[in-house]
Amino acid sequence: DYAHHPTEIKVVYDVLKNEYKDKRIIAVFEPHTISRLNTFLDDFKNVLSLFDDCFMCDLFSSARENNVYSIEKRLYDYLGFKMFNKNEIVDLEDVVIVFLGAGSIDKLCMTYIDEKNVSKINKSTCWFYENYWKLHFVVL
Repeated sequence: DYAHHPTEIKVVYDVLKNEYKDKRIIAVFEPHTISRLNTFLDDFKNVLSLFDDCFMCDLFSSARENNVYSIEKRLYDYLGFKMFNKNEIVDLEDVVIVFLGAGSIDKLCMTYIDEKNVSKINKSTCWFYENYWKLHFVVL
């Protein structure tokens, strides 16, 4: 999906920044595999820092990776972003929230929308699926 590699996240950021120049852009990021996160750690940190704010979700781990919690915690501490809390994003004016991930991020996005009961969601809200690549963003 679009969050598998920092270069793909950068493209998403550039498109959103170009399209929504006057809005804050917030990323909610669910990394996929501890090995990928570790390999591109500095690149992920640099690209996610471009967003006006970034929140981390629990790692969507591969079945071949076991007992990754301690490694995940160390990597997340290094990245320095807050963990996602649906109540953290309170100012819903002039913001684009992009949900990036490979696993259950689509469910998290839908839950967020339902629980916030945001009636003013722009109908151009995009759910883009192509060959299992997912990009979810909410324009408020």
